[in-house]
Amino acid sequence: NFDNNKNDWHLQSDSLFLVDINNGVLNIEKFKKNRDAIKCLWYKKEISGLNTLKDFSITIFAKFLPGGDIVDMLDIQWGTWDRVISSNKTSIYQLNFLLKGEAKLDYFNNGKWNYSLRENVKEILDRNLYRPGEYNKYEIVQKDGFVVFKINNIQYFKQLSNAIAGNTIGFQGCLKSTLEIDKIIV
Repeated sequence: NFDNNKNDWHLQSDSLFLVDINNGVLNIEKFKKNRDAIKCLWYKKEISGLNTLKDFSITIFAKFLPGGDIVDMLDIQWGTWDRVISSNKTSIYQLNFLLKGEAKLDYFNNGKWNYSLRENVKEILDRNLYRPGEYNKYEIVQKDGFVVFKINNIQYFKQLSNAIAGNTIGFQGCLKSTLEIDKIIV
């Protein structure tokens, strides 16, 4: 959890982005729409003990606050980052969940994006326990050569994948949005 920032998450405040911890909750916010400020926040943290070559899971309890861009999106990444995302030393998976009902799993390696999965999950979203504007449980499980994505314990997709080396998780903020994260379990 984020109480007293005991895990030393980097805080940031400038004209485009705010990352702070308030009452034990991590807030990640982009203030301007992309057409007004085309810049992304690549917010990452090394996790000691995480080896993304092995089976692992990332569970995030988060909610979106109203007033976002065209679509609100949860963007979770794992793998290895160099100092900049475009580096040939960066190798990550990126999972996007869009509130309009789409899930995407992309892979970045050797300085370029390789797109691996696009799923329409609107029907699953509508008939299950997803609560817009409230805390929901988002879970990524890498096990036995697959990546599984769940929301509130309901599986949204399962994709064959190749494990990549790394010990970093991250969040991307490109669209005007506010995301609150209550806790992360890796």
